[in-house]
Amino acid sequence: MKAELTRTRRRLVAIDLAVIALLLVVAGAAVYGTFAVTLLDPVDAALGVSSAELQQGGSREIAEHFGAGYRGGQFVLVVGAEGGILADPQGVGLANGAALTAPGLHTVPLANGDARVLATPLGANPPATLVIGSSLVTQEEFLRHVIVVLVATGFGAFVLAFIAAELLARRALVPIGEAFRRQQEFVADASHELRTPLTILRTALELLVRSPDRTVAESADLVADAHGEVLQMEHMVADLLTLARSDLDALPLTLRAVDGAALIQEAAERVRALAETKGITLRVLAPLPCRIEADSERIAQALLALTDNALQHTPASGKVTLSAQREGETVVLAVADTGEGITSEDLARVTDRFYRAGRARARAGGGAGLGLAIVRSIVEAHGGTLTITSEPGAGTTVQLRLRGVRQEVGAPLEAAA
Repeated sequence: MKAELTRTRRRLVAIDLAVIALLLVVAGAAVYGTFAVTLLDPVDAALGVSSAELQQGGSREIAEHFGAGYRGGQFVLVVGAEGGILADPQGVGLANGAALTAPGLHTVPLANGDARVLATPLGANPPATLVIGSSLVTQEEFLRHVIVVLVATGFGAFVLAFIAAELLARRALVPIGEAFRRQQEFVADASHELRTPLTILRTALELLVRSPDRTVAESADLVADAHGEVLQMEHMVADLLTLARSDLDALPLTLRAVDGAALIQEAAERVRALAETKGITLRVLAPLPCRIEADSERIAQALLALTDNALQHTPASGKVTLSAQREGETVVLAVADTGEGITSEDLARVTDRFYRAGRARARAGGGAGLGLAIVRSIVEAHGGTLTITSEPGAGTTVQLRLRGVRQEVGAPLEAAA
């Protein structure tokens, strides 16, 4: 899986870089084109002005305006109808002027670089064309600097994009890697939890197979052990089904307006005998009705799991308190104990599946480690929140914060599938 995640990350980075490289090329071409056109505009305008002035002044104006020897800047040529050079007072050295017989703007190569020229017909006999040109050496030098800047900027942007794409790809794949890790842990934990009851069940059955002459009374303990393990596996499978449905947002709920205080009272009554047996004081603080929009069976299941968990980890002479109170539009159902508490390290993972705080809560006393995970899934399916506060050696408080309603108790609300 790690290799697959690495390949996926590289593919994501490659796709991101390909898109970014294309955007950089398009942007660079657009910037270069804009500069090239912008630099030619003033040159073309100046050529137009010079051509008009020379046309008005005639051949004498041309001769006076342009001395011999071309050193850059503007120059003048007179081209015949067949493309021959009739006049080249500055010695530009253009061998063939056939391309300049067509009126308009042209870019032509010269010995020391390109030039921009404007060709306009001369009112002469025989016909000729007046060509006014200007060297583009300065503009070409500027455009070369633009290319260097664009390449350097593009390379830097590409490097930064690679770093950013790598970081983003790694971050994007973290949830996938974490989900895979948790899936592996889940499968490993589920296998471990199922291995023990299956081993006990297999051992009991093997003893029965090896001793066919044993009476029913003699095999009663083995049968009872096997039956107990089957019930435990059945309970675990039911819990796993609840969690699976919750993951798919398919946990069936029948929402009605119910009294949270009454649910607290019912949970307390169901465990009161166990509390008395353990010598634990069980208190209920729910003086007023606290109506909530909930599936009463699911909330009762969550409260029973929390209360049973509190009794398991509270010593004799300790206290377990169940309470219900309204805070604005929210109803808070809480189970608090004076038990061993949970460390801050364990508190962050105590609602994970198959997790037991401190790894000290053995299977015999702490179940499969699914209780708090199921409670969280039930609360979240109701749109509520589960909060747990604890101090080692002082106890733990678990709060279910649910949406309150104002309907009469038992008044039906919209059901959720």
